[in-house]
Amino acid sequence: MAVSMVVMARASVSAPVSAPAKSQLRLPTISVYNGEDESITALTDDGMEELEQMLSSARRSTDEWNDFLDCFVDDEELVARFKAKSPR
Repeated sequence: MAVSMVVMARASVSAPVSAPAKSQLRLPTISVYNGEDESITALTDDGMEELEQMLSSARRSTDEWNDFLDCFVDDEELVARFKAKSPR
């Protein structure tokens, strides 16, 4: 039985770190669909670079780090744990 694969790439839409809406964050990804119920999605090299830049920018100050956590992390307990530590 042959399995057909469809590869889809998503375009990047830059999101400023200051106070973006969560829905604005779109890092470059590739999705591979190898069946009706199976798929794999991963960041591209460009997506990894964008994520590294976002984290680097967010870690410049405690206020920027806290803003980043509030905007991009949904788990309140995890946010509280991260905020208890200073950005490195």
